[in-house]
Amino acid sequence: MGPVSNRTVAALSALSAASVSWLAWHVSPALVPLTILFPALALNQRSRIAATGVALAYYSVSSFPVVQISSGYFGVANILPSVLLWALASAILALPWIIPWRRDRDQDAWRLPAALLIITVPPIGIIGWASPLTGAGVLFPGLGWYGILLVAVACVAVASQWWNVAIAVALAALAANLSYKGPRPPRSTWVAVNTEFGSIQASDDPTIEFSVAEQIQRTALDIDRRVIVFPELVVRRWGESTDLFWGPTLDKLRARGNTVLVGARSASSVSPDEYRNTVVIRGADEPSRFEQRIPVPLAMWKPWGGKDRVPLNLFGTPTVELAGDRAAILICYEQLLPWSYLSALWHRPTVIVGLSNATWTKATVIPRNQSGALRAWGRLFGLPIISAINY
Repeated sequence: MGPVSNRTVAALSALSAASVSWLAWHVSPALVPLTILFPALALNQRSRIAATGVALAYYSVSSFPVVQISSGYFGVANILPSVLLWALASAILALPWIIPWRRDRDQDAWRLPAALLIITVPPIGIIGWASPLTGAGVLFPGLGWYGILLVAVACVAVASQWWNVAIAVALAALAANLSYKGPRPPRSTWVAVNTEFGSIQASDDPTIEFSVAEQIQRTALDIDRRVIVFPELVVRRWGESTDLFWGPTLDKLRARGNTVLVGARSASSVSPDEYRNTVVIRGADEPSRFEQRIPVPLAMWKPWGGKDRVPLNLFGTPTVELAGDRAAILICYEQLLPWSYLSALWHRPTVIVGLSNATWTKATVIPRNQSGALRAWGRLFGLPIISAINY
């Protein structure tokens, strides 16, 4: 039997990359460590065209929920914009693996980590989902920044066929998992409340808005915890009149020493066409408002302008001080992005708080991937997770 043709190798590699992507991002978060194989599959091709096919196969599979969500946004009858967005996102994420490809494999030791860095930090990091770095929490719990370094080493070792190094990293992963005692449990003073309010933002019915607000207030008063976390966008808008309406409830919470975190849409002082996706903090702690740093591109963050846009807030504060904890807050889409975690973890939080609204995504794998990523990053740094989701 003669040597395998270049086309056959490229096709098998692309199929393998697509399979890895499907298993990791569509089957189970526990399989995310398989993504360590992807850089080797992409960079070890015999041509740049073959590397392109592998990278596109990986990201087109992982990014398929873009088609599902965009179809709901644009309408199923108008599928073309959804497909174009899917193709664009996949192509942008594939670029960092296509450009550094070289026939000379001796440079992979720096080219591969450089590609990992490029897909992690902005601007590409703004859509940097499906990253092999997310597997660090599964493989190296409790090792923090060293775990991230070990994932990069594992990727290089597999791509360069440094099997002694790969075995050493595998043994380090085994030791880390055997010695890991689990994340520090959240303080009993924190509690997250999941809700099933549906798409409140899509309704103009004030009676629905009023009913939801009353339910949230009743729930908050029924739970005697220091910090009570409600999901993203469960209040249609929060302004001065909202503070007045919530006044009696907030007074009672303040008297008991309780604080609520409520996901809400807040007005912008810049333009009436712009709003902020925020976490409103009210009660015993100083009243404040935490703004989402990375809104969903195109659907919320609209670089070209337009109505109902949310500005990019990359350099916003990623943590807040509450009840003796420093909380890293990640709102919905941010939970998929390594940059959201890394930029927040640099501030040494003591708890990770996730708020999300799964109304638009519950028919996809996105809520599961968000929860899996939250657990993985909390596990990597040994931090407790507080997660509130609206369905």
